Amino acid sequence: MSRSGGMAAVSTPTTSHVMRTTAMIVCGLALVDAALVFTRDLDPLRSTLELAAVGAVTALQLSFFSRPFVTVRRPLGHVLLAVQAALVIAPAPAFGHPPSATTGFLAASALVVWPKAVGMGAAAATVVFGALMQPSPAQMALSAASTTTVALLLYGLPWFAELVQNVRDAHRAERARVSRDLHDLLGYSLSAIKLKSELSHRLLRDDPDQALGQLEEIVDVAGNALADVRAVALGYRPMSFEEASTSAQSLLMAAGVDVRASLEHDSLPDEVETVLATVLREGVTNVLRHSKAEECHIHVRQTTNVVVLDIINDGAHEDDADPTSSGLQNLAQRVDEVSGELVARRTDDGRFHLRSTIPLGRD
Repeated sequence: MSRSGGMAAVSTPTTSHVMRTTAMIVCGLALVDAALVFTRDLDPLRSTLELAAVGAVTALQLSFFSRPFVTVRRPLGHVLLAVQAALVIAPAPAFGHPPSATTGFLAASALVVWPKAVGMGAAAATVVFGALMQPSPAQMALSAASTTTVALLLYGLPWFAELVQNVRDAHRAERARVSRDLHDLLGYSLSAIKLKSELSHRLLRDDPDQALGQLEEIVDVAGNALADVRAVALGYRPMSFEEASTSAQSLLMAAGVDVRASLEHDSLPDEVETVLATVLREGVTNVLRHSKAEECHIHVRQTTNVVVLDIINDGAHEDDADPTSSGLQNLAQRVDEVSGELVARRTDDGRFHLRSTIPLGRD
């Protein structure tokens, strides 16, 4: 809790945070190994060469093996692993026992590059090698524990970075889904409420009974909108195309649009019916918002393999078929999810034509 009594902001980790943490850990371990070089009785040349080997192993670890999302199971990964192994193993007989951090780097790299069984075997061999090079049993045990700890730590951090990125991607996808669903589901309902409210206001004095009927429909639409909001939270709500078409025709007629509908289809799979209902609702919303339509044609025809929905209206504006509009992009994404195709275009006679073609069965 903050001192003001409110909840303190919590910062979620990112891939860059994990990468920086990994770099600090690797560099810290390397600095410890470098410092230990000066505690051993080595001449300046051998000390310099061992420091160079530690630096090279560390550079390989930072630039390649500890990077998240890097594809290491390829020839380059095997070549660099061989180079790293040579830098750790080859100097040991001449310099004495190898530093535990660099042997841990090598064991972690083996776990990353090779398949699980082979990688674990190579990592275990590296741990044993580092331990056997130690001068006493106590140091052998310490070396084995240190090498194993470093290996597991560096093997886990890139995996954790990928996990963090995947979680963030999932969150972004969920936010995009909620935004899309709110646009698609609530846009139609709010347009209907606005239109019917305006109509009720005009009818209230001259035809109270008809105005009352419109108000009752507003209550129904508001109830459906509430159900839509709950559906957005749950992630999915099957929709009835028959109900959507009846509501769409009623809404267009209330707006003074001459509606001509031809709905020729059999029972449809729930997924297909939901997408068709969504396309119809968004198409009608666009007719009301973005055109001065006097007539609208709604046609559905079904064959053995596909069902096609056509919405054609007059009074189209110049930008009605803009493929970058959020509404059309949302619809195209929904239709694509069921392996269908959405086409929006202006016809030669100035009409707007929205067509959705959806297969009835997917491989």
